Amino acid sequence: MQSKRAICVGSLFFDTVKDIIQCGFDKDIETGREAKVLYHVKIATIRLNSIAGIHRVIESRDIGKKSTKYFLTDQLTWESRKIIQVYTCRWVIEEFFRNAKQLLDMEGATIRSEQGVTLALCLVSWIDFLFHIENYKQCTAGELSKEALTVPSIVRQLQYENLNSFMDKIKDDDDFVKKWLEIEKKNTEKKRKRQKELREVA
Repeated sequence: MQSKRAICVGSLFFDTVKDIIQCGFDKDIETGREAKVLYHVKIATIRLNSIAGIHRVIESRDIGKKSTKYFLTDQLTWESRKIIQVYTCRWVIEEFFRNAKQLLDMEGATIRSEQGVTLALCLVSWIDFLFHIENYKQCTAGELSKEALTVPSIVRQLQYENLNSFMDKIKDDDDFVKKWLEIEKKNTEKKRKRQKELREVA
């Protein structure tokens, strides 16, 4: 988290830096999309009192959100565009945890030991890996490559395929539908257990 004092000091320092670099997307001739500037960036190579060594610091102003971020790196040869690009890769980590919580119920897992935590993370990571393999297969299938989908889209796609198969099954198999309805009817008639009277046991 950036403290208000750090943001204030950073803002005062970068007010003295006059060179502004515009980062965004180039014009796309095929789609006719115009060039779009996303960030106004200033960069400086400085020595900080609180951290040993020389570092590169950039101030990135998001034009759309009207927000400012500061990035610090010890990679002195990196340009501002590369620093921001590397930072955006962390979004993949955010997506992983979102999928782990929403799709794989990681938060609902009952974990009581270090081994349990390790197994839960391994299982979630393995399932996520399988989703990405499926995504890769779909992207490279056929002559032309396709854009990658999100993991939730892959899940919805698989759910649709299951639903489609299920609908074909019930459409052509009357016996299956009959048995299914019988089982469902039995499940709707669960009777409440009689409460037994407690007695003193010798």
